[in-house]
Amino acid sequence: MRTGEPVTSGVVNWLEDVEFYEPARGVAVGDSGMVLLTLDGGATWSPVKTNVSEGLYAVSFYDEKIGTAVGSRGLVLRTSDGGLS
Repeated sequence: MRTGEPVTSGVVNWLEDVEFYEPARGVAVGDSGMVLLTLDGGATWSPVKTNVSEGLYAVSFYDEKIGTAVGSRGLVLRTSDGGLS
């Protein structure tokens, strides 16, 4: 994939933020608790079940395993497996 090349996420939800913690691995967050994971540099995206319905606004990773997403109503989600759960 070239820089700036459009790709589809496969969802209709509004996406707010994306973080790549390795060249091929990244997480996107957005409306209705949407979390998407890519393992191929953004060519394909897979949804991750969150069990929340609040919008997520930002995501950040400390390293390749530990990450945090924040959203409306003070929601904070934390992962210790690189966004797999």
